[in-house]
Amino acid sequence: MANLTIDDVDSNDMNFKHLDTTKNIIITPKNEFGNSVQLDTTHTWTAKVSDGSNYVGDYPVTIDMTSIVVSSADFTKLEAGDYHLEVWEEWIDSNGKKQRSIYPSPQKTVDFTIYQSIPDLAEKEIKKIGFQDVVDQAVMNIGMNYVFKVNTIEADQKATVVQAASDGKNYITLNIPRGAKGDQGDQGIQGIQGVPGRPGDRGPDGKQGPQGAPGKPFSISKVFKSKAEMTGDGLSEGDFAIIASSVNDPDNASLFVWDGKEFNFIVDLSGATGLQGPAGRDGIQGPQGNPGKDGAQGPQGVPGKDGKDADNNAIEKSLESYVDSKMTDAFAKAKAEVEDAVANGKY
Repeated sequence: MANLTIDDVDSNDMNFKHLDTTKNIIITPKNEFGNSVQLDTTHTWTAKVSDGSNYVGDYPVTIDMTSIVVSSADFTKLEAGDYHLEVWEEWIDSNGKKQRSIYPSPQKTVDFTIYQSIPDLAEKEIKKIGFQDVVDQAVMNIGMNYVFKVNTIEADQKATVVQAASDGKNYITLNIPRGAKGDQGDQGIQGIQGVPGRPGDRGPDGKQGPQGAPGKPFSISKVFKSKAEMTGDGLSEGDFAIIASSVNDPDNASLFVWDGKEFNFIVDLSGATGLQGPAGRDGIQGPQGNPGKDGAQGPQGVPGKDGKDADNNAIEKSLESYVDSKMTDAFAKAKAEVEDAVANGKY
């Protein structure tokens, strides 16, 4: 079979029957001098097939030195008919930019024909290959050293399946259009309360602030007799006032501060009632008072028994002497006690 030159490639002009798995379409790219070029196996190589009206799909290729090999075994699901093929080579250059070469270029495609086999002539139904067929076949070959990758493409782009051979592996890339944005879902239920976190470490001490202005010294600016008489006239903010009434007044000794608008109670300065102290000493004998006026004449007494005048006189004198001595002793004792108390600082 003679080679066929198509633009910048040579082809073996291979055609085959439907369901034949042994034939290869061989494409050999040429440089501007007509010589074969060494193909880079690290690049991604993909065969793209059309039936002239529709894009059929992407198919794997094998790189053999200077040739691109497409096997008829990958076309068993295509119906008998005429097809057009081109090969895409894609890679990322040193600047990180995606590059692509398409063979043949610039105008033509590699054309091939799949002829009917006996089952086709018997009108056996052969399903046209589609997107799901390629996916199904990829799933069947998942154990055959296949590597799968899924890309999300824009919603207006067509879903495609790209199958390429590189580094001894078959790479399957599924390009799936992005779905339309769905409606916002209902709000979820409230989650459970999380576990409280541990207390944080104490932060560093802040800088000492500037010294404040000196406060007013404590002093009572006004004294009132009752709460009813209290007024802020003449007072400034922070001034103190106190009520001085009587011990029976519950507001007695109450301390207030004026805030510029009203009085605010601070504290009750009255103390609690103290315990009763011990009894004091007896006082000194006072001076003898002036003689009182003579009393009224008493009634006539009952006549006494007869006695001796001398005996009566003796008894009266003895009684007067005894009373005088007791009065003198009591006065002397009281005087001594007072002088002792004064001398010792007790009064």
